[in-house]
Amino acid sequence: MITTDSLAVKLDRLRELDRARRCVFGADTHRYVSRRVPERELRRIEAMRGVLPSAFRDFLSRVGTGAGPYHGILRLKPEDSAVIPGHVTIARRGGGESTVLVTAGDLTGTVRDAGDDILRPARTPPGADYPSDPIDLGPAPTFEAWYDAWLTCAIEQLIANPVREKPRGERPPEPFGRTDPAGPRIPFGFSIPAD
Repeated sequence: MITTDSLAVKLDRLRELDRARRCVFGADTHRYVSRRVPERELRRIEAMRGVLPSAFRDFLSRVGTGAGPYHGILRLKPEDSAVIPGHVTIARRGGGESTVLVTAGDLTGTVRDAGDDILRPARTPPGADYPSDPIDLGPAPTFEAWYDAWLTCAIEQLIANPVREKPRGERPPEPFGRTDPAGPRIPFGFSIPAD
């Protein structure tokens, strides 16, 4: 069974594995920093937005917002209006897409990917920058299963593909192509024709 405690332990493990490299997608944004949400703030949020699913509420109070899939778990504010009634946006995926938590109805407590006016069961969030097989989260993945899949995927990828930590002062490699000293950045797979 996935619990807030088991998620916190895995998050600590991931934080340690990716400490210096930050190669897990979004780690440069959240830097594995979490901010616990005080009970008073949770009550204000629920007064304005409705009751949060108990497992997510427990996670917010004991682990918090910040470190998480994509660019991290978003800080909830009482005054934010729901983009989709009965849903709370918990992560921004980029490109106008997000992951939302269902807060009302039969699917309460599940997460959905939202984008292009479509809601679908959430997919495994990306882990480290290595190819991976997605974890099947089923048709109604819970917040805990979604968050755990991200942690599991990222930890397994970092263990399987160790990268040495860069010494202080060493320039990191160019991430999206090579830099030609005589010209502009060249994306991988392309070349500049000779004159």
